[in-house]
Amino acid sequence: MATEWPTANPVANKQSREKNDMTTIDERQIKRLTEPGHYKVDTTLYLRVKPTGAKSWIQRLMIDGVRRNIGLGPVALVDVVEAKARALDNRRAVLAGVDPLADKRKAKAPTFAEAVDAVAEANGGRWKESTAYRWRQKLEKNAIPFIGDKRLDQIDQFDVLAILTPIWATKPTLARKLREHCRAVFSWGQAHGYIKDNPAGDMIDGALAPQAAVKSHMRAMSYEDVPAALQAIRGCNASLPARLCLELVILTGCRGGEARAATWDEIDLDRQTWTIPAAKMKAKRDHVIPLSGAVTDLLEQAGTWAGGDDLLFPSPGKRGVMTDTTLLNVLTAAGLREKTTVHGFRSAFRDWCSHRRIDRELAELCLHHLIGNQAEQAYKRSDLLDARRPVMNSWAQYATGIEKPVPSLAVVNG
Repeated sequence: MATEWPTANPVANKQSREKNDMTTIDERQIKRLTEPGHYKVDTTLYLRVKPTGAKSWIQRLMIDGVRRNIGLGPVALVDVVEAKARALDNRRAVLAGVDPLADKRKAKAPTFAEAVDAVAEANGGRWKESTAYRWRQKLEKNAIPFIGDKRLDQIDQFDVLAILTPIWATKPTLARKLREHCRAVFSWGQAHGYIKDNPAGDMIDGALAPQAAVKSHMRAMSYEDVPAALQAIRGCNASLPARLCLELVILTGCRGGEARAATWDEIDLDRQTWTIPAAKMKAKRDHVIPLSGAVTDLLEQAGTWAGGDDLLFPSPGKRGVMTDTTLLNVLTAAGLREKTTVHGFRSAFRDWCSHRRIDRELAELCLHHLIGNQAEQAYKRSDLLDARRPVMNSWAQYATGIEKPVPSLAVVNG
């Protein structure tokens, strides 16, 4: 239950906070109130005295069943007569079904571009860097140029349709993603009271033709084509850091983002391991990857330009982590863009494991996939590093063109 604010009678007691009528309060009495608190002056109207001594008018109203506080201005600029008049106007508005705070919220509504920044910041601790980059990139390229400078409360469904309609049929995947991102921005605006309706929500369904459900698998080449693909990557004209980064993805079965963000302190050449911390992993668990001889050679090349940079593969164009587009550009330069994605090499490795009849659990652990339900995962303490090492060595030898049989350690029973 909300605690009722105190009142005071400055005539009877200068600092009294008892419930008494102050409807006849004058400027002298206001000046004499110095104790911090809220003093009832009229129905729903209070004089607020801050610990600093600053004084202002506050009105407490029930709006749509929720008690709200409305600031009516400082005492220095608004006298008691004006404060009572403003409070009366607000009470009449509520009685007529009008929210007196609506105009205030609209006046403070951020632009669409500012709202995008706010949503990105709110999700900063939850999103991966690559996720945040792609999310923002779609909006900056396809929405902000059209509605970025408009306040949220000035954007309607026609603005959103003007953005989506031209690409709804020709670029359906982009259009759907863009609508989802815009909807999220407007939902943030709704949650903060800047807008009532979501112009990217259900209200535009009738104006957009249904899109056919498309279920497609990510492009991935046959594992048999990987050795030739690796040679094409090594011989293309992409930058050396980008080529080696993609090669690391192929030889270790890691994800592209994990390779791009890899740092030298994660590498232990004595133990021949690469430990990816949980914060960088999709499964939010540390992942230790055994390093094959081919990967060690790769790292030796990477060390020739590292300088003082912490990253294994600093961006060739600017400081920091290279983008996923950089690896896609390597595929393009090697003539592989239409045959596979970066992630597709993980699929090729998994098919190779199946062809070589490597134990399923071991193959999944090489890709750092979680096995079993939560209870089973809780009891699994071993990452089978020693068993995974010969598997990764054999895969690296296969991918680089050196064919050798899989050691018996690759088969795990029980």
